[in-house]
Amino acid sequence: MPSVRELGRVSVAAVRPAALPALLAALAVAGCDALRPFEAVCEKRLPPTQVEVLAAPVGYTTDLSLPAAELSGKGAHTFGRTLMGLTLAELKSTVEYGGSGIADRRGQRVCMRPAVKVRLSFSPMTVYVAREHPPGSCAYRVTLEHELKHVSVYEQYLAGIAHDIEAALRQELGARVLYFRSEAEGDAHVRKVLEERIGPYVEDTMLRVVALQRQVDSPEEYARLDRAQAECEAAAGKN
Repeated sequence: MPSVRELGRVSVAAVRPAALPALLAALAVAGCDALRPFEAVCEKRLPPTQVEVLAAPVGYTTDLSLPAAELSGKGAHTFGRTLMGLTLAELKSTVEYGGSGIADRRGQRVCMRPAVKVRLSFSPMTVYVAREHPPGSCAYRVTLEHELKHVSVYEQYLAGIAHDIEAALRQELGARVLYFRSEAEGDAHVRKVLEERIGPYVEDTMLRVVALQRQVDSPEEYARLDRAQAECEAAAGKN
């Protein structure tokens, strides 16, 4: 049985565009560019917009220290069922952005194409097995196999949302050149786009992944677990 705590966190880290000084120097010394319209210079000089959204490999740690009663408290939405296993995870997103820009000192304008890199991860992820099921036992194996089904759902889902977020950012930022009155205004605009696009995806993802995880915990699966655990107990009683 999974439980997802926290609706995710969006951390946006600004990376100042290292290419900007070189582009300014080129604009200052290139006489032809100085005579061309600023928009034409931007279209010619700026490299394409870059958007990359990565799904980090899903890893987990195991915790065998808690009794079933405490696990059941952590998974309170299970409506009174005693939990012998539980998976907890957080969805996190970290964002780095920078880009290339050119400043028109005469017109007090800045043009830019951003470069954005997003990393999504379900971290930390902890798989709990109740201490009543010691490692190596039949009951432990049955419980752990069930919890790993939840880990698999997280892994498959993460790749899908990475694709969706990248598509949304590409549509929003596009290949067009962005124009602002200052570098600070451009920085604020890109930050706002990232927060408005990524934040809702993270929150919606947490709701959707909980629904998918509940499908894993179907009545049929619980019945299978009960039968398997009964078989484990019967086998232990014969030894």
